[in-house]
Amino acid sequence: MSVPVAGTTPAAAEVVRPLYSDGQYLSASDFDVALDYARDSLRRHQLGPHTVGLVVGLELVEVPDAADATLVDAFLTPGLAVDGYGRQIVSFSRIPIDTSLFDAFVDQAHRSMWIEVDETTAVPAGDGYADCGTGGPTRVVEGFKLLVDPTVTDVPVIVDGVEAVAEPAAGATVPADESVPFQQLPGEPPPARWPLRLGTLRWDGGARRFRPAGDRLTEGRRYAGVVAADVLAPASTLRVAPRTAATDPDAADFATVEGRLRVSGRINAEKEVWLEGDALRFTLDAGGGDTEVPMTLVRDAGVAPVTHRLRLGLGLTASADTALSIGTQDDEATTDPVTEVRMDGRVRVPHGPLDLGDLAHREKVELHGAGAGIGTQPDTVYLRSPRQFAWFAGGSHKDTALDPGTGGTLLLELDEQGALQFGTTTHQMLNLWSTGYGIGVQDWTLYSRSSGDFCWFRGGVHSDARSSPGGGVLAMKLDSAGLLSVFGPAATTGDLTVGSGGNAVVRTRHVTGKQVGADAADHLYLQWNTGLNVVVGGGGQASSLDVSGGLTVRASGQSAVDTVVKVVTRDLTVVNGFTGTRGTPGSWNCTWSGDLDEVYAVFATVTGFSTVETSMSDNPSRTDVGCIEAWVKVDGHSDSGAWGRALCAQGDGTLESNNSTAITVVAIGRKLS
Repeated sequence: MSVPVAGTTPAAAEVVRPLYSDGQYLSASDFDVALDYARDSLRRHQLGPHTVGLVVGLELVEVPDAADATLVDAFLTPGLAVDGYGRQIVSFSRIPIDTSLFDAFVDQAHRSMWIEVDETTAVPAGDGYADCGTGGPTRVVEGFKLLVDPTVTDVPVIVDGVEAVAEPAAGATVPADESVPFQQLPGEPPPARWPLRLGTLRWDGGARRFRPAGDRLTEGRRYAGVVAADVLAPASTLRVAPRTAATDPDAADFATVEGRLRVSGRINAEKEVWLEGDALRFTLDAGGGDTEVPMTLVRDAGVAPVTHRLRLGLGLTASADTALSIGTQDDEATTDPVTEVRMDGRVRVPHGPLDLGDLAHREKVELHGAGAGIGTQPDTVYLRSPRQFAWFAGGSHKDTALDPGTGGTLLLELDEQGALQFGTTTHQMLNLWSTGYGIGVQDWTLYSRSSGDFCWFRGGVHSDARSSPGGGVLAMKLDSAGLLSVFGPAATTGDLTVGSGGNAVVRTRHVTGKQVGADAADHLYLQWNTGLNVVVGGGGQASSLDVSGGLTVRASGQSAVDTVVKVVTRDLTVVNGFTGTRGTPGSWNCTWSGDLDEVYAVFATVTGFSTVETSMSDNPSRTDVGCIEAWVKVDGHSDSGAWGRALCAQGDGTLESNNSTAITVVAIGRKLS
């Protein structure tokens, strides 16, 4: 609470200057009024457009002791200061800090140093200039004194007759810096102290010397300021700089703006711009509007594992109509930018390409963690997935694996085992060079398509020449005419049909048999288990069967026989019959007596004849024979025997009745058991 000050009236605060006239009688009070007017005007100027504090100099400096580097001597440099009553404190030379000021301190500690006004009276004027009075002092010396760790209390600032430092008085607001030009300035002698802080010294009470105070030497110094609504440059440039140029202007803070700063022109920062603890905010209008879509740039602590983050905030919600756009200076609303990051999560690079650099091979795009991404290795671009890859057509995102979304189609899946799945639609899934070359699926059918040949190569490299293995080996070829050529052994575990549904030829040089349960050589079986014939030749062309070994024939339900064809012979003697005048053919028949089960053909041949029935000697004695005729005929045969006739005729028919013919009957057939 402000309290009235006794003996102080508003009239005492009036600004009064002397008014002179000729012949006026002047007293000391007239000169005091003139002096007070000049002094108070200067003091109000010190406290009006300026603030209380050190103006220049008055610095504490340390000079190291040449004999002991741990000790220093302390000095106060020349300078100027203004206290809260507008009084100037001036030092015109460097003075040593009197150690007797520290007699009360016997320990080693940092001690604060202060300075305040100290006025003393001077001796009377010299001989010949003495006044007519008592001969007292006629001068006041405005000096100062130094204080060590003083007890600093509020000093009285009188406004309208009351102390007004703590709160406004008479409707006037006292500035926080207590530089009050409209206060009632005290007269002589000064009614109160107003010390100003110079810094801190380190006093060693045991050694009675100073030790280095370090960076605390300038601690607590308060400099005078300027109070003005406008700072106008008379020329084209306004320069704000320390009076003593720093070796490194960026080494420490120089100027502070406490509150908002509005700049109507351009800001050029020759070094970094630091924002400490708050955001860089962009608005559409000069009044700071556009709060519906705030746009800021700020550094914060981030969200673990990110602990240092520069965050660009665009709007309050995710929206496609808010974006970070990077483009040329001439880009307009209708021009696509170079890059655009929309706040609905989309990143656009309309003109492309997206260049991820070529400085290092690594996984350059991570999708939902390091387990899914796109990267490069030497001469390689790779895709990485935790399990599988999928390609969809249409649809929209679904969080279910392999789900193409509503209206979408799964075109291709590559699972974790490396297997490809082309979906469930039957079509030609792979087109190679054109639709005339490919692989596809029909109902229950997998097909390969070629406009010409199919070839299978082993080794080599690509060659554009037709059917060329490119330095490799042509293993198999199915040409455009349907001819399949296998350049090497071929094996099948099932039946092989040639000419299915028609008639075709198997052409080969050798045919060998193999074992049932292995591939080693074994018997060759033709028409196995069909009951149909094996034909050699045919088609109008005769062919021989050349067997280098024996033939074994097996009839159904019977054991094997040694040969396919068996020849059986029977030797017979047939005696002519007789009709009275001539001989007639004699009949004959024979059986195979179990030697043949099937007979294919029978023929007979004359092996000899005789005109004497009972004589078949090698030395016939008959000499009455003229012309002789002998013959034999097979009249029929069966699987069990044959029959026929034979005749031996001669010129004298009366002698034919006893003629005989020697014949051999040959049967061709086979024995089945």
